[in-house]
Amino acid sequence: EPKPKPPAPDLFGSLLKNLAATPTKPQTVAKPKALKAPEKPAKRVLSPAQRRLAMSVTRAIKRQVEAKWLVPAGALDARKLQVEIQIVLRSDGTVLDAQIVDQGRMNRSGEEFFRTVAESARRAVWRASPLRGLPPNLYDQWREITFKFIPPA
Repeated sequence: EPKPKPPAPDLFGSLLKNLAATPTKPQTVAKPKALKAPEKPAKRVLSPAQRRLAMSVTRAIKRQVEAKWLVPAGALDARKLQVEIQIVLRSDGTVLDAQIVDQGRMNRSGEEFFRTVAESARRAVWRASPLRGLPPNLYDQWREITFKFIPPA
């Protein structure tokens, strides 16, 4: 006659008994550390001569870009279509990035002409690259620059 098999041990039940018998410590949750604001680089104070030079560099960049700007024709009140482009440059004057600042207006219904003018200004920045005549000693001043383009009346 076959021997009856012993009942299988209740592994789950024994595990529960072991857990119930183990004393538990209250768990502490680590408090998040206060976030520090990133340190801003100290702004360089420019002498009046350096400021004039920086302004002339800004005008030179703007002239080079505007020479490449093919402004779309046919807008009423075109002078109201001011477009700001933020430009990031390498030290050799090569454009690394050119972004239209007012992205909300770019995506708004009824702003199709603004979008057209803004994209044409952005393309002009890329076409003007690399920008010439930029003094290396003022690279910090022209590395990132925002221009306001206003279509001619």
